[in-house]
Amino acid sequence: MTFLLATLLAMPLATAVPPTPGVPADRSTPHAGVNAGNDAVTARTRALFHQLQKNTVDHKLLTPHFAAELDDGVTANLAHTLAALGEPGSFVARKVDHVARVTTYDYDVTFPAGTLTITIGIDDASDLIARYYVRRLASSPH
Repeated sequence: MTFLLATLLAMPLATAVPPTPGVPADRSTPHAGVNAGNDAVTARTRALFHQLQKNTVDHKLLTPHFAAELDDGVTANLAHTLAALGEPGSFVARKVDHVARVTTYDYDVTFPAGTLTITIGIDDASDLIARYYVRRLASSPH
């Protein structure tokens, strides 16, 4: 997973990437059924993104397996890539799902150079972050 994450983030945002399967092309309104009012999960998603940008990940907030994947080399590469994006403009909740004892939340995150989709997975038993995916959606028109 970390290789995929690092590979996706190494590409410029303006790179054309096919749309995420199952996600409507018109993303002006949230997916039906999204709990857009889940402020606690949104705050955790923002906080981990900020930590990844600054290379200051608090591994105590992650499941042991996920913490092991985010070693110093991976976080340094991610910090270099994500810091270049600057501060995110908005986090818009899009989808909530439940898979294998993990509840996942998808957000569209906007930047001047384009939009990323971030998925955070919260382990149901421990309430720790078990997954965090960053995918590119589209670039802003220039």
